[in-house]
Amino acid sequence: MPLLIKEFERCGRKFPLRDYLVIDALQIFREMEAPPAPHDLSAAYLFYCGKRLEKSRGLDRDVDAIAVLLDRQLGCYPKLPRTITELHDEFAAPDLLGVFREGDGGLVFDSGKYCGKMLREVGRSDPA
Repeated sequence: MPLLIKEFERCGRKFPLRDYLVIDALQIFREMEAPPAPHDLSAAYLFYCGKRLEKSRGLDRDVDAIAVLLDRQLGCYPKLPRTITELHDEFAAPDLLGVFREGDGGLVFDSGKYCGKMLREVGRSDPA
């Protein structure tokens, strides 16, 4: 999603998010397993599939890996919602650009120099 949003912005257009349901297998991984860092596609693939992803892969291979992850997740968690709408409603990320994630007590930076810190704390100490 971050790639699509940024590419649309680069072309001077807005990505029409309200027209789509988003299912993020990585968000499901984060919420169901609370993995230690890194919690990226490679870590999720290793966790669910027991194999490492190849270093040099294309976007189409990433999409294939994500489809496999979602299938494995549905097999691992019988109580996981089964429809696209239910999965979207349950696991939609608070920030589709990937800057934040839900943490105990609010939004937490998911990358950068404030990675792991609460948004409200950073807002007080560094409002810029």
